[in-house]
Amino acid sequence: MCDTVVHRVPGRRTMHNAGALRAHDHRRSKSWHQVTNMHGNDGDSLQTHLTYAIHAATDLFAAHLVALYMVGSHATGTADAASDIDLCAVTTGDESTDTHTQWLTLLQNYSACWLDGCLLRQTELGANAPWETVGSLLAVADHGRLIFGTDIRNMIHSPDKQAITWAVAQCALSGFRRIIGVENSAEASATSLSVPSDISSCLSQASRLSFSGCILAMARALLFLRTGELVLVKYHLSHAWRKHGAAQYADWCQMAFTFKSYVASLGREESAKVAIPSQLGEAFVHFTQDLSTALAESRFSFSG
Repeated sequence: MCDTVVHRVPGRRTMHNAGALRAHDHRRSKSWHQVTNMHGNDGDSLQTHLTYAIHAATDLFAAHLVALYMVGSHATGTADAASDIDLCAVTTGDESTDTHTQWLTLLQNYSACWLDGCLLRQTELGANAPWETVGSLLAVADHGRLIFGTDIRNMIHSPDKQAITWAVAQCALSGFRRIIGVENSAEASATSLSVPSDISSCLSQASRLSFSGCILAMARALLFLRTGELVLVKYHLSHAWRKHGAAQYADWCQMAFTFKSYVASLGREESAKVAIPSQLGEAFVHFTQDLSTALAESRFSFSG
């Protein structure tokens, strides 16, 4: 397992034997052995979840499943009781698109994604690749733990800086739109990073989990723009900012992560009653303003 979850760009992995994508191995004995020997903070519970995920993935994707990885805090050994189980299925790319929706439905209580295996044959992702794709590629390559199938990490091309910048910025903007309540409205596409005048009202109505996630997404994007360092696991953002001498950012990230863990441990009704700490409201405003400035300085445009 990797000791670090920080990925620097530029830096590119080279594809080896693209034909191996088709020659994947579905021997269950190897995969069950891998799951049985995994231990997380939740012990047997983690094993049970992974066993369910393997059944769900193999039943749904069948021969189209190349590999199933665990990524994120459980893969790096930094998970706490409230941490999501992050899973990434790598498929051959010629399966029905309906299976993607079914995969997310089956694993709605997890943090699930999939990677189209065709992407592994591309040296460039092209413009506007979403964070779900870019982040998944980087996480699997950096610290992914194979729990089923054939390891394809040596086939992954690391996305370039432009692709990562677009992905982290769009992820942060999507979170911001969700917090201010325009995610599904007609004005969403025209909404940029600008603190609204009714910020107090927006925060009072925002999902507590989404709010914490938005702060951490903006913190990740700002860190990448300012230092060129990309932190894939949000738990490590506080350490990364402190390493760069930004104690205030580090404290805000730690507070956001702690708040996220706390509200995740509550039921939906209970978490809605929890007030957002004023310090996190301040963090939201500062990260919004600072990220907007950093994007302008980098001449980045959300319009492409």
